[in-house]
Parts: sequence; structure tokens; C-alpha cells
Amino acid sequence: MSVLDKNQITESYWKAVHELSTSLSSSTELMIGKDINYFQIIKDRLDLYVNAMKKRPDVTEPEIIIGPEFAGICKDEDDVFTVMTGSRMFTAALASVKEYFISIKLI
Repeated sequence: MSVLDKNQITESYWKAVHELSTSLSSSTELMIGKDINYFQIIKDRLDLYVNAMKKRPDVTEPEIIIGPEFAGICKDEDDVFTVMTGSRMFTAALASVKEYFISIKLI
């Protein structure tokens, strides 16, 4: 896959995320009267996970890092079920992305 292809995929992905998060933000504001910038929340969360993984280059399974980070965000880092939930959500999300890439014949 060329750099151009990767850039096109990345751009399409972030455009879709932005559209969805804008829609969620608008709906939430109508329901609760408070503006919540979901797009910024998603970007901040991604940065948090990426930085955590950069600190542990020795770990080959990212869910080992993501689970505890998720639990920390939930302020429940000592609860094994919260850690496992974060790990499983990450694994499920990756599997969905892989299925999508297969369906559009990227991999």
C-alpha cells in the first residue's frame, strides 16, 4: 500500500469520525443543554493510548497496555474486570477494522 493510499484511508477515516462525533455532540447538546466535543475526546483518548504504547515498546500485544489505561480513565485501575473490558473492547475494535479492510480488499 502506498503512502498516498494510506493518506486517503486516514483522511476518510477521520472525516467519518468527525461527522459522527459532530452528530453526537449536537444530539447531546439538545438533550442535556451542554456542549460536549466528542471529536476532541476521541482524539485525546487516542493520543493517551498511543503515548502509553510508546512508553512500552517491549510489549507486543497492545491490549495489555490499553486495558489498564482504560481502567485508569475509569478511575478503576485496580478492578480486573474494568481492565479486561478495556482490553476486549480494543481487541473487538481492531477485529472490526480488519474485517472492514478485508471487505474493501485492502488486506
